[in-house]
Amino acid sequence: MVLLHCAITETGSSFSVAIDEKRSVGELRAAIKEMKPDGLKDFDVDELHLFLAKNGVAWLETSSEDVKKLQKRVMTNAIKRLMHEDNELQAGSGINTVLKGMNPPTNDQIHVLVKLSEIFIPNKRPRWTYTSTPQIMSKITIIEDVPQIDIDTDKKYVTLPATLLNACGMCSGGDLMLYRRSGVNDLWTYLKDEVLVGNKKPFIVGPSGVGKSVSTLSFAASLDRVEWSVLWIHLGVPSSCLMMRTKEYWEFTNMTGFVLPRVADEKLFVFVDGYKACDAHDKFLSYVMVQLSKENGRLVVCSAMSALGERNAEADELKNIEAFFMYSFMEARGISGGHRR
Repeated sequence: MVLLHCAITETGSSFSVAIDEKRSVGELRAAIKEMKPDGLKDFDVDELHLFLAKNGVAWLETSSEDVKKLQKRVMTNAIKRLMHEDNELQAGSGINTVLKGMNPPTNDQIHVLVKLSEIFIPNKRPRWTYTSTPQIMSKITIIEDVPQIDIDTDKKYVTLPATLLNACGMCSGGDLMLYRRSGVNDLWTYLKDEVLVGNKKPFIVGPSGVGKSVSTLSFAASLDRVEWSVLWIHLGVPSSCLMMRTKEYWEFTNMTGFVLPRVADEKLFVFVDGYKACDAHDKFLSYVMVQLSKENGRLVVCSAMSALGERNAEADELKNIEAFFMYSFMEARGISGGHRR
């Protein structure tokens, strides 16, 4: 029996798998999927691609810069070389064969790099389908620069690339650096504690230009895309969707009967930006909410302050909907960065 420490390259998460050395690489893939039933449930066993995390006959140490950066979802050139397609472990190979000549695996090391097919094969057909008619949605395109944003850092600024901003309905002539003022940190803490864990369905509101959308987008882009299928919807003319896991982008003009692109029973986190107090947006939001799983669905809405005046507070309370107010820097002096209604 050998204990192998594995790391998923898309998310930086790591875990351990104990397996008999007489087993095959294919059986190791099955054991990895079983070890992460929630995060990998949408992937078939043959969609997990395995590579040895080695430097000659030595394993990558968890204290190395390569592994530290991988934990932050940044792949160094050394990691990329290890994951060249020629180095992929074949399903029929024995584990004892692929470990031959290597130093014995121990703790404080990474032994196996796990790459997922959605990224490994960029043009792979998605596992969900649309029931909308072709007249109301545009051709799907791939947005290449949809990075995993690291908000768990001491850095004062978070950078969002222009391609991501434009795909999410925030017209930008270049990359944007978001200053982590107290209001931004308060919003992220609220989203983690009250939405991710507490399953609240907030309306993020505040004055125009306060940074509601870009702060919320930073949080959306930070989520683990193996655990969560993250969908960013921008309501505008036209409206658009970005599926962050698959990097697929499309536009739509008819909101009636909107169908969420998803796999049954997956964990889906939906962000709706640009909501206004009008019948079309209210109906659209109703379509979204009725399709969300009570346990595995999450919803966040970014809206203008005026939209709250049109809502029924009692009905919202029954649906676990509440408002989170985000203030500008000047308004937040002497106040918490945000508060709930």
